[in-house]
Amino acid sequence: IIDCLAITNEPISWGRLIIERSSVDFNFSGEEQAESSKILGSDLWSTPFEIETHDLRELKTFSVDNEGSKDFDDALNWEPTDTGKTVRVFITDVASFIAYQSQLFLGASDRISSLYTLKKVFPMFPAELSEGQFSLKQSEDRAVLTFEFEVNDSNEVVDSKIYRSVIQVDKNCTYSEIDEEIGNGDAFWSGLSQFCTDQAKLRKENGALELDRYDVKLDISDVDNISI
Repeated sequence: IIDCLAITNEPISWGRLIIERSSVDFNFSGEEQAESSKILGSDLWSTPFEIETHDLRELKTFSVDNEGSKDFDDALNWEPTDTGKTVRVFITDVASFIAYQSQLFLGASDRISSLYTLKKVFPMFPAELSEGQFSLKQSEDRAVLTFEFEVNDSNEVVDSKIYRSVIQVDKNCTYSEIDEEIGNGDAFWSGLSQFCTDQAKLRKENGALELDRYDVKLDISDVDNISI
């Protein structure tokens, strides 16, 4: 297809071809932009679901993503207890702000996810939401769903609960930074890493599939010397 289009003087890149074949409009309509403007600055403490919002802004909280990430949609925290530890995973609360069957809801349902290409990111929501109000940026108050797990000394989950809260991420970390912290024996990250390792082992024992995959990054800043 690419070769044929080039012959007809309608050249197209591989990335653009993928986007065109998806038949999804990554341009936001006027209705979506209007809804997005109304959401900006909304009260983080209120929700249409009539549930309590907890204040967890004093917790030591971090996100971990790739370098260059702008939309941080999850974060974590853990604290020692008398019998083990409390582990919390935070997921940005979108449902409190995107009304069911609204234009933003319908548009996101059509796009399914954000699209990442080498040159550009096509977000599922307007950037002011995906990289702004819905992104768990450090030092900013953000509304989240909190998944809290009580863990014993053997790193076994003995209790869990889900609730809404407002947090303030202390730092947006990268994977390489955390790998270094774990290698240096940092108590916070080493403890969390061991919990994850033990949980992964338990999942495998219970029959979970282990699907390893490589994270491939392309550098196209010099088109004559593309590095992988």
